[in-house]
Amino acid sequence: SGVLGGQGTWLIDQALPNAKIYCVDIDWSRRKYTSNNAEYLTGDMTKHDWSNIPKVSTLVFIDDHQNMFERCKYLHLEGFKHVIFEDNYFPNNVGDVYTLKMAFAGIGYVPTRDLRYWYHRIKGTRKDIKVKPNSVDGKTLENIIDIYKELPPIFRLAKTRWGDDANKIVPEPLLMKVSTDYEKIFKSEAKWYTWMCYVKLKSKTQ
Repeated sequence: SGVLGGQGTWLIDQALPNAKIYCVDIDWSRRKYTSNNAEYLTGDMTKHDWSNIPKVSTLVFIDDHQNMFERCKYLHLEGFKHVIFEDNYFPNNVGDVYTLKMAFAGIGYVPTRDLRYWYHRIKGTRKDIKVKPNSVDGKTLENIIDIYKELPPIFRLAKTRWGDDANKIVPEPLLMKVSTDYEKIFKSEAKWYTWMCYVKLKSKTQ
């Protein structure tokens, strides 16, 4: 859910060439890559019928910048098991979406430092999406999530892209020094780290 140019679709094609892919987005005007293995669906993912999808063997990739807490509850009710959430922003005044990391921390969401949020607010294309600090959302997630695992950064810079001290909030990186030209690419993208995470959801009967 959330395709944009289709880079993620291309990556799935390379890693799993025999996989059946469902690409869901509300706007296809910026798509650059089209997969022969994909079915393209227009509109929000909650508006489609997933009853014929093998839920246990399906991996859902969420990169649609919608409320992750609500997405997680929806996917659990639908019976999906495996989910990757991109852009799992932290702390609570950055990014353009309420994230699982914020919900677990109980800090709510007040996007005072996200320019995209204010751009859409001024244009009238995004509603007020603030969330008050609370302990309920985190407990709700604990009841429906079996495994929550944040992916570590490959490299860590001194500052995040919002200027926060990365040493205080970003976990230890996988690599400390660049040893190959290929790793230079990862180092150049290090500031875009967003606590991307894997979630295994519990069965609805648990």
